[in-house]
Amino acid sequence: MSRFLRIAAPGAALLAAACGGAPEYTPPPESMAALCTFDRETTENLVVTHHKFTGAELAGDIDRVAYWEQEITNIASAMAAPKREFYETEQRQDCFNKAGNYYYPCKVRVTVDLRSARGLARAHNLNVADETAIQNCEQVTIKRAADALETQLFLSGETECEVIDNGYCPIPPP
Repeated sequence: MSRFLRIAAPGAALLAAACGGAPEYTPPPESMAALCTFDRETTENLVVTHHKFTGAELAGDIDRVAYWEQEITNIASAMAAPKREFYETEQRQDCFNKAGNYYYPCKVRVTVDLRSARGLARAHNLNVADETAIQNCEQVTIKRAADALETQLFLSGETECEVIDNGYCPIPPP
C-alpha cells in the first residue's frame, strides 16, 4: 500500500462520518445492560422520564428515532433506588373495643416495602440524569408510604433515594 493510501484511508472514514454517514452503534458493556435497556415504560415500581435534547422533561423513555435523526448516539442515564428497604412508622387510629363497645386511641405499626421501587432518567448529562432519577424514585416511595398510611400528603426522610447506577448509554438504532 502506498504511503498516501495509508494516510488518506483513516481521513476518508472521518470525512464520511462528518459528512452525514450513518452513526455506528456499539452495544453497552454487560455491566450496564439493565441501565441501557430502552423503550421502558412507567409502572407502579418504576418511574421513567427523560430530558429531551430540546430541554423539555418528558414522561417515558426517549424516542430513539428522533435521537438518531439528530445523530445523537449516546445519552446519560441513571437508576435510583431507596436508601432503605423498608419504611416503618406508627400511625394513630381509633381502635374499637367490642367487649366494652367503645373507641379508644391506639397506635398501629405500619411497614412499607420499598425494595422494588426505582427511578430511571435519561438526560444530556449525568448530573441532570442523577437528580431526575432520584426524584422519580422518591415519587414511587412517597406514593407507597402515603397509600399504606391512607394519607394524601406525605414527606419523610426515610423514603429518600440514591443513585445506584449511572453512565452514558449508546442509543440502539430504531
